[in-house]
Amino acid sequence: MIANVHKAILYLSRWYEGARHDFGMMKIEFPPDFFAHTKLLADLGFLGVDKHFVAVEAIMPKKKPKGGILTEVDKIENRKKSSARITIEHVIGFLKRFRVLSEKLRRMKRETAEMILEICAGLCNLKLKNSKHEFWLLYKQLRIC
Repeated sequence: MIANVHKAILYLSRWYEGARHDFGMMKIEFPPDFFAHTKLLADLGFLGVDKHFVAVEAIMPKKKPKGGILTEVDKIENRKKSSARITIEHVIGFLKRFRVLSEKLRRMKRETAEMILEICAGLCNLKLKNSKHEFWLLYKQLRIC
């Protein structure tokens, strides 16, 4: 999933079954020059993204050295980077409100699972465009069905 700082979902990848690493899926989904001239806010699960993708500016927290500790300056920088990335985490959290996305999907075709994800992402984007009151009325109607 790619979302912007305004919490709008811009891209959804295809559905992957089983445990997969985020960066591994990213390498499959996008060519190496896709993120040229782009700032990418990512967590430590995407280590090496600046080496794999051309001209990407990866803003990531600094990893604690093995057996060591981070300096106070590094901790402050990590907090700043995390506060910039928190909007994306909010989008992920909002999508997980739809329990079908946070639970194990059994006996479901990939096309059906992708369609459910697209509908949930569409509802998330709809929430951004409409007032909260209108959105929650629609959400309650969908839950009843």
